[in-house]
Amino acid sequence: MQQQACPQCHRQLALNAAYLPWCECGWNIKPHSLPESYGMFEKIYTNVSKRLGRQMLHQMRSLNDLQPRWTINKILVGLMACVIHGFTLLILGLGLLLLIDGWPNPFALVFGVVLLGMVWILRPTWGTFAGDELILTPKEAPNLFALLNQMTTRLGAKPIEVVVINEDFNAFFGRLGWRRTHVLGLGLPLWLALSNQERIAVIAHEIGHSINNDSNRSLLISSAINALATWITTIYPPRLVVPELGLKGFLIAPFNLLLRGFCLILLGWLKLMVLLAGRERQRAEYLADYKAAELAGSSAAIGLLDRLHLDDSCHLAIQRAVLSPAKPHILQSMAEHVATIPTHERERLRRVARLEGSLLDASHPPTAHRIEFLSTIAPRQALIQAEPNAMASITRELLGYEAQVMQRLRSQWIKQ
Repeated sequence: MQQQACPQCHRQLALNAAYLPWCECGWNIKPHSLPESYGMFEKIYTNVSKRLGRQMLHQMRSLNDLQPRWTINKILVGLMACVIHGFTLLILGLGLLLLIDGWPNPFALVFGVVLLGMVWILRPTWGTFAGDELILTPKEAPNLFALLNQMTTRLGAKPIEVVVINEDFNAFFGRLGWRRTHVLGLGLPLWLALSNQERIAVIAHEIGHSINNDSNRSLLISSAINALATWITTIYPPRLVVPELGLKGFLIAPFNLLLRGFCLILLGWLKLMVLLAGRERQRAEYLADYKAAELAGSSAAIGLLDRLHLDDSCHLAIQRAVLSPAKPHILQSMAEHVATIPTHERERLRRVARLEGSLLDASHPPTAHRIEFLSTIAPRQALIQAEPNAMASITRELLGYEAQVMQRLRSQWIKQ
């Protein structure tokens, strides 16, 4: 085996052509990081984020009762959302008043219709399935839904009604439609890269979001943030002066300036909501990790987080397999690749994760923080043990959609 001397400490390193060389002293652990050319604000923001990220980790580790609870952030973002929806209701009332009391005044009618149109644009949206979603119900995947029902019953959660299969190295939970249908999303590449017990952990993590009162999955919060963003994009004037309109284009400049100032206020409100919601979402991730450890065992929950470091490596393996016509089962080839990633490379990825910062408005805490959290709480034995035959049946059900998933991946790469 070829060797190379570390440029920093001169230690002899064993080389593997398929992976980056790196050294225990820190050389080449993250070779493609960008140079830090931050301004003063960015440095302050990053430092505060890291400090508060460590503070949140310490708080979560010290809690005796890891159950969902009301926090100041959650209350504040809820009140801010109520103000936004209250303003929308005020516009609705004013529009109806103009239409009813203003009849038959044409100016009142036109203005009333405009206000109702604004309310329609700002209305809460329920969320719907995309037309090309790969949707599974108990009819298509009876073994998968049998496991889901067992897990939701054990966690005291509402049943998962629909499973969406996609091409992501990820999973998600959501509520869609006016019925707020509980939806579990499973990325087929991620499922194939996990062990059976880690598959229990990823499902338990997502179900955990359904019972942890995660405010970011609340229609109240998400629709308020969307309404604010709609306000800003709708009324923000791209130019102060519009020369094409002649004299009118110059006369509207003060009005456009006022609109820009109003939009800056709305933008500040939006950023504050996103900041508060981001902190709550990070807290919700810790609670969902705890549920994963509770149901699948601490070892499987930590193993799941460790696997998430392999995202880039897995996508590279898929791309290589796509270019090789001799490999018809591309995603299974990717799973085989994951199993052969050497320990040395896995350790490098863990160290890269430990170098991550924690941004205030990020949706997830650093993976290294989450692993540290699970490593320090009391070790838990699995409440549900994966049964090999049942898990194999579930995998066969999901592999029935491998061709569609691969077609979606190919379409993405062709567009790029």
